[in-house]
Amino acid sequence: MFRSALLTCLFATLAGCAGPSADLIPVSNDRVSCEEPGPGAPLEIRYLGSGGHLIRRGPTAIMTAPFFSNPGLFRVGMGRIAPDSARIDAAVARILADGGRVDDVRAILVGHAHYDHLMDLPHVWREYAPSAKIFGSLTARHILRGFEIPDDRIEALNSNAASRWSAGRWISLGDVRFMAIQSEHAPHAFGIKLYAGEIREDLERPPRRATEYKEGQTFAFLIDFLDPDGSVAFRIHYQDSASNTPLGYPPALDENDRQGTDVAIVCAASFSQVEGYPEGILRAVDPRYVVLGHWEDFFLSQEKPPRPVPMTDVAEFVARTKRVLPEDAHWVLPEPHAVLRVEPCAR
Repeated sequence: MFRSALLTCLFATLAGCAGPSADLIPVSNDRVSCEEPGPGAPLEIRYLGSGGHLIRRGPTAIMTAPFFSNPGLFRVGMGRIAPDSARIDAAVARILADGGRVDDVRAILVGHAHYDHLMDLPHVWREYAPSAKIFGSLTARHILRGFEIPDDRIEALNSNAASRWSAGRWISLGDVRFMAIQSEHAPHAFGIKLYAGEIREDLERPPRRATEYKEGQTFAFLIDFLDPDGSVAFRIHYQDSASNTPLGYPPALDENDRQGTDVAIVCAASFSQVEGYPEGILRAVDPRYVVLGHWEDFFLSQEKPPRPVPMTDVAEFVARTKRVLPEDAHWVLPEPHAVLRVEPCAR
């Protein structure tokens, strides 16, 4: 508790010290086309803020853990926290007003179980996406049981995850499939990682403090949207936390499987606390489109203009991203609720 409070004070002191990052202008929409367009529907990625994304191709949609409550920094460090239903409802209303949908989401993927990834999920699931199944770690499942989410709506992936050296199990839901990959959570600052550890039994109530949302096993994900013949139309590599090499890197897949990645969603927060990130992961997945996620200050309400998360030099993250991308690749810094569209390319 003392460590959390101390680091919170340091974050607050340095919150305005974003340096040149403040000069970067996030976009509200983006589109990537191909010189030789391919068949089929485009991929749509709606950035929800923090580690949350609503990813859709045609009638099929999945989500990564949504977070809209954004309690203030001092409250996170020293007080009690809980889902802010008004902020969550307003965020979902914005999605619906933009012509989006949430009710047809098939799966919600949870990379790790910290509060800024898990706290709002029960409200979103219960009120807007009850047909979705939730996938994460054993720790995430134990926390979600404290919110009275039925056990059969949550699947733990610890025993099914890939590593850099061995493939994991594909989980298929119609024309989308995904594979969890063992990853890690970078230290938050000064080499200190907050809220580490596991929860090993179901909670009897929702957590009340950030310290009760333990990290658990952290995952990256490969996500494939499939064509009717079963071939991969779009492959996405998703990370919600920076990691050291080679954690989070995709495994070698079957020689008959498609290689390469269309979209990489990378995490800017705490990237300076690990070595070679994002360069290593981008070289490993070789994407044609890079989405910079978890970059904005999630201690601020989404009603305010976004600014970089404290102690994260987003300009440096962008520069390092650009240095390793080929000339024909594209990157984007989205503002919360930006809609990004990626057109299919002929292969």
